[in-house]
Amino acid sequence: MSITPEQVDRIVYNKHHDPFEILGPHLSEQDGQPAWVVRAYLPSADAVWVVCPSERTEYEMRSQHHPHFFECTIPTAELANYQLRLKEGGHERVIYDPYAFKSPLLTDLDLHLYAEGNHHRIYEKLGSHVIEMDGGEWGVFCGVGS
Repeated sequence: MSITPEQVDRIVYNKHHDPFEILGPHLSEQDGQPAWVVRAYLPSADAVWVVCPSERTEYEMRSQHHPHFFECTIPTAELANYQLRLKEGGHERVIYDPYAFKSPLLTDLDLHLYAEGNHHRIYEKLGSHVIEMDGGEWGVFCGVGS
């Protein structure tokens, strides 16, 4: 699954209609085997690794078409609970990738009603809500287009 410079530019310049289409994990193939392509746009990062804590492995992400747009391919059929390790200047930190959590709360009907201006309970869908995902509780931000 390759990405074009135009797709990266739409992410970098905040003009993409659905960032989940590009960012986060995407099931793919590598040499005929299942694999995951993980992409992230991290404007302050100099280097990024995907960390899989349960497997105790890390995968270096490489810049694609922009110095702060990163991608890597992970040769596995299952990818769960990964984190991103970022190097920013002389500091490192580990974060969860927000694009790994596509919201099950916002439906196509919600998007339609919101666009019409007729969604009278949108507050139940947008903002931070505690939900259970992957066996734990999370405060998840759900935005238009997610």
